[in-house]
Amino acid sequence: MNKALLFIQLNEINFDLVNKYIDGSKKKFSNLRYIRKNYKNFSTFAEEEYKNLEPWIQWASVQLGKNFKEHEIFRLGDIVNHLDQKQIFETIEDKGYKVGAISPMNAENRLKNPAYFIPDPWTDTKSDVSGFSKRLSSLLKQSVNDNSSGKLSFGSLITIFEIIFKTLHHRNTLFLIRLIFSSIIKPWKKSLVLDYLIHMVHVQFYKKKKS
Repeated sequence: MNKALLFIQLNEINFDLVNKYIDGSKKKFSNLRYIRKNYKNFSTFAEEEYKNLEPWIQWASVQLGKNFKEHEIFRLGDIVNHLDQKQIFETIEDKGYKVGAISPMNAENRLKNPAYFIPDPWTDTKSDVSGFSKRLSSLLKQSVNDNSSGKLSFGSLITIFEIIFKTLHHRNTLFLIRLIFSSIIKPWKKSLVLDYLIHMVHVQFYKKKKS
């Protein structure tokens, strides 16, 4: 049986609040409930200076295995100027494993042969070579950078339909459609739509590419 490493970035999560939500509901938050039950150690290490606690600094620290004073990456996208520092993605690939990543924060695509790589919308680095990955990358950048206007380009809308077609699933697709319609009334849910689209693509890639 092949083993796999899944590295899931839960950005700026507060486990005190997670526990409050879980304890306040018997039916909801089943995945977070599973994590709490099966993985007891939530201890983390962070920078001592408040200004260095930004998530794009912290994720660079995780991915490089260094603290801020060692890597000196302070802004989103700064990783592209630090070619001398090896990220966890290349380290794993160098050991002979296939690596796939979707929207890892402040990470540069330096993989020789990625199973898939979709950069975060703020980092100026290439996706993998497939046309679909390039279109998905453009969708993420356009939707995030034009977030204030709330409008998606025609190309982005086509890519969303392409994602739905590629990841068609009786339960997940219906959930996505309900989420899209509810975001019309509750605009704050638009970010959830984007996150869920990324999740569906990653599940599809993971099963297909065996990364």
